[in-house]
Amino acid sequence: MSLQQTATDEQIVASQRAKAAGRRYRRQQSAFDILILFLVIQIASVVYGLISPDTFAFNSFSNIQNALYTIPIEVGIPALGVGVLMIAGEFDTPAEWVSSGKILPAIDDYARQHGGQAPIFVFIDPGGVFNDDTECVNGPRGNEADHLTKDVRPYVISRFGASAAPAQWAVVGWSMGGLCSIDLTVMHPDLFSTFEDIAGDRGPGSGTKQQIIDQPYGGNAAQWDAFDPRTVMAKHGPYTGVAGWFEDTITPPDDQFRPLASAFKNRPHPIAPLGYGGHDEWHNNDETGAAQDLCAAATAVNISCSVHTLMSFHTWPFAARAFTDALAWLAAQIHTPAL
Repeated sequence: MSLQQTATDEQIVASQRAKAAGRRYRRQQSAFDILILFLVIQIASVVYGLISPDTFAFNSFSNIQNALYTIPIEVGIPALGVGVLMIAGEFDTPAEWVSSGKILPAIDDYARQHGGQAPIFVFIDPGGVFNDDTECVNGPRGNEADHLTKDVRPYVISRFGASAAPAQWAVVGWSMGGLCSIDLTVMHPDLFSTFEDIAGDRGPGSGTKQQIIDQPYGGNAAQWDAFDPRTVMAKHGPYTGVAGWFEDTITPPDDQFRPLASAFKNRPHPIAPLGYGGHDEWHNNDETGAAQDLCAAATAVNISCSVHTLMSFHTWPFAARAFTDALAWLAAQIHTPAL
């Protein structure tokens, strides 16, 4: 009898192990299927970009006017005066704020609630071509910082009647653009007074300091000090009239995409492996804790800032929610008129 019982127990254990193995296989197979689908989409995007490069080159450095006419710009009353640069991440075109983020209804709602008044939102491509991760710095990938401050902003002032006063200008950035938002503001408080950093990193690039100097700066060590936001703030000292809003994600504890992340542990990187806006599968979470660190550094130099978190993922729906969360605050900070 005991031998029969032992055999039965062993059969039960073997059955349980087989079921557990089956569940593991199905989870792994599901993650593998998602991985294959993602790779197919990425390859198709690159191929389409090669076939139709204009789709991704919305804002080449030499063609600002065409970009401003092409990308949707929400303008309230003529000569409204307040301007907002909207900067997304790598792998994103300016139009994705509208197509993937779907933020225009929030802007329209704000305008309706404020007598038709709303800031001038300018949707900017920080790279000029698909997968050119400039990090909004001046370097081998382009002088993007100069492009935004010396070309785009003056054009919006002359073309749309925006004010030249820094108190009436803000920068909103998502992923790579989040870093751009704080960097542009703390480097140029004479041009911008307000920023919203949505899931941005601590500084341009990723890796060790030397790796960062070698990547976006082409080996120019002086550029590190010039564009690292914490270094810039510490060197500048106390600011006046500058404010920032940080918003970042908290990953749900039952994250079902972790098997997929594990599958990408030894993933190959694209040409410019930095700042994958809206693509959790490629994103390396270098921004974890960045909002708190940057806000602490900002507070130390008299920049008013706050950190907001949302249980979500590094995706466009999160970026859109973060933009909507801060919109009323942002508009008030840059003195948007209301009728």
